[in-house]
Amino acid sequence: MSSASLATLRLVEKEVITFIGSAIFLAGLLGGILNITVFLSLQTFRQSSCAFYLTVMSLLNSCQLFTTVLPRILGAIIGTDGSDTSFFFCKFRLFSIAVGTIFSLNCFCFAIMDQYCATCSWPRLQQLCNLKLARCLVCIFGTIWVLYAIPYWIFYNQVVSATTGTTVCVMTNAVYVQIRAYFNSPVLIGFLPIVTTVTFGLMAYRNLQKMRFYTVPLVRRELDKQLTSIVLIQGLINTFVLSPYAIAFIIALTVNVANNAVLKAHIDFSANITFTLFWVYYAVSMNQN
Repeated sequence: MSSASLATLRLVEKEVITFIGSAIFLAGLLGGILNITVFLSLQTFRQSSCAFYLTVMSLLNSCQLFTTVLPRILGAIIGTDGSDTSFFFCKFRLFSIAVGTIFSLNCFCFAIMDQYCATCSWPRLQQLCNLKLARCLVCIFGTIWVLYAIPYWIFYNQVVSATTGTTVCVMTNAVYVQIRAYFNSPVLIGFLPIVTTVTFGLMAYRNLQKMRFYTVPLVRRELDKQLTSIVLIQGLINTFVLSPYAIAFIIALTVNVANNAVLKAHIDFSANITFTLFWVYYAVSMNQN
């Protein structure tokens, strides 16, 4: 691949991040305001544990639009996302991305599990769908993910690149680089949410088909149908946007590109494009009401 072809590849990547990223940011921001307003204003949603999980997820995703999407857009336009100029932002941005993304996906998994329990015919499982338990789980797992992400705050630092001579924000601990590479991104952000979504989504859908045979109040039945439809649509979207990200990440880890600049350029391009596709999760999760 010639230098001109490499430059074209980088230009396409920049255009995708700039224009598609901007569309995702604006759609997510506008939709997020509507989504959160609906969940907080309607009494039926305020009393639902599933809606509570979705509200927390929407709030987290709103923050991710500003910490993940917007800096990457600015980086593509002006050449810097701010992490190379601000020591605090270098640490805060990656810390908040780790906490926000994992916690958001965690809340969605709780939401789809909650709807499986809500639509199940077993009273014991139905009893798990309550706001008290939902608030406890959100507080407990929120604390867990904040503690889990502390190494991001400690080990992300500004260093001067030996090849370019510019300041970059990178993980400086080799052990945690491996943990992040082989567990955090492919498992916690990739395949674990996908497997949970598919498994409980299919079971919730099956329960929903059986609900017409249950003796259930009409209002509750309609609410469960609406919430189950929301989480099933979101689950389908998650599968399509998370799978390419996880696959591209694994390929980038396993393929040796040390002596092949062309292959490295293609893998980096694929990784950045699938990461841009991943941003759809932040925006679409807010535009379903």
